[in-house]
This record gives sequence, C-alpha cells and structure tokens, in this order.
Amino acid sequence: MADVKDILGVPRGVAPALQQDAPKTKERMQRPAGMSREAFALLDGSHPIPPSHLAGDLNKKAALSGLKQKRKLSSKGLSTYQLRPFSNPARKDSLTLQHWVKCFKDAAGKLREADEVYPFAKFNKQLYIFKYDDDEWDNVLVKDPAWTREETDYLLELCELFDLRFLIIADRYACPKGVHRSMEDIKARYYAVARQLLVGREGTEDSVANNVLVKHPFNLTHERERKRGLEMSVNRTPQQEAEENTILEQAAQIQAARKAEQAQLQAQRKAAAPPPPGLKSW
Repeated sequence: MADVKDILGVPRGVAPALQQDAPKTKERMQRPAGMSREAFALLDGSHPIPPSHLAGDLNKKAALSGLKQKRKLSSKGLSTYQLRPFSNPARKDSLTLQHWVKCFKDAAGKLREADEVYPFAKFNKQLYIFKYDDDEWDNVLVKDPAWTREETDYLLELCELFDLRFLIIADRYACPKGVHRSMEDIKARYYAVARQLLVGREGTEDSVANNVLVKHPFNLTHERERKRGLEMSVNRTPQQEAEENTILEQAAQIQAARKAEQAQLQAQRKAAAPPPPGLKSW
C-alpha cells in the first residue's frame, strides 16, 4: 500500500479530511431609489432589474430618463385633418376641389388651417418671355427680311404658351402667312430678339456681358452641324460602325507605341547625360 501511495504521490499516513468549500453567501439585491417596497418584493431572480435602475444615488428623474417621453402639445393646438375646399391660384378659372388638410384646434375648439394658401401653387413657375412694343420694334430690333412682325408675334405667343419647349413649338408652328420653319430657325429667331431687347433695355452690351444670352449667343450654323453629325452617327450601318472601331483601335495602338518610344528616348538621354558637378565619373 505504501508503494502505491508513493507512485500516486499521496503522502503516507492517515488520509487528511476532505476540504469542503465554504458556503457562498448570496448577495442581496438592493432596492433602487424611487421604488416602493411592495413593487420590490415582487421581483425575483427571473426578473432582474436593469443596470440603469441599480444605481442608488440616482434621483427619480435620472432613473426614468430612458423611458419614452410623453407627447408635448404644440402651441398651435391639437392637430387634426379636415376635408376642406380649395382653389389653385395657378388656374385662371374658378375650379374648386376638396382635399384633406392639416388643421389645429385651440383650447376654445376653433379650427385653423396650417397652410392657408394651396402649398403646391409655389411650383407654378412662369418663364419670362421677352416681348416688345412698337417703339422697340422700330428702334431696337434689327430688321430681318425673313421674318415679319406678324410672324414674330406669333412665335412669341407660342413661346409663352409652351414655356420655351421648342420641340413642341416646332410641332405646333403653323403661321397663316409664314413659311415652314425648322426648330433651329425658331430658336435662332427667338434668341436673336431676346438678345437685342436685353441689350437695348440696358443701354450697352457691357452692362449685361455676363448674361447667358450675350455670353453664349445661339449659333445657328453650329446647331445645324451638330444635329447633322448626330443623324449620321445614328444612321450608321453595322459595317461602318465596325470600320470606325477598327480605326479607333489602330489609333490607340499608334498612340501607345509613340508613348513607349518617347519613354525609351528619355531613358537613353538620362543615361547618356554627364553626371552633376561634385560627383566622380567611373
């Protein structure tokens, strides 16, 4: 038996009494400040108190800071929605419709609309269309033999009616005593009249030099060439498109070869250059 104890590393003699762990004392949960004894007595281990409520030095206001705040009434009163009639100021007729609007009810029970004016009326933006009188037609505008005053007046009326949407204006253009006008002709005439009226009303061209009508005047020739190029690009055949792509690829290869030659030439020049002063050449 002694040999077995020596092998197992157990001291000889009487076996010591088993050491028992001292019983652990269970920590008592403290009652948070602001909680009644009756409510605290209902709690057990299955309903732990949130850590924010365990701080005993917190006052009641701080302990309840995590709770959802009550809704505060607006100074305007209690909000409600009412079905009310309205008229759109952007319309010239007297059409009256109905919609639901937000209203506020005060302490006396009186209702008041939040927006007394129809809110979407502010999006009715009107473009400024240049118009002339008899004096400006005689003294300011440069006479164009291709355009009469009657046809110019007709053009400005269409510009005002369709908000300078020249695609629609060209489609609806049908002057009784005029000729067929393309969209480029219509644009050129309107912008020429607008530019002349702007400069004539300001006195000099320098005073409105930063205006877009003066700084970037409409170029009729460039506009026609641009549209002609777009039409040619759209009407290309698949064979023409393939040939163009091949030419572009060859041009890119030539450009890359030129860059490589220039880089190699610069490297050779750098290697053949004499050393800077102060350095020994070996």
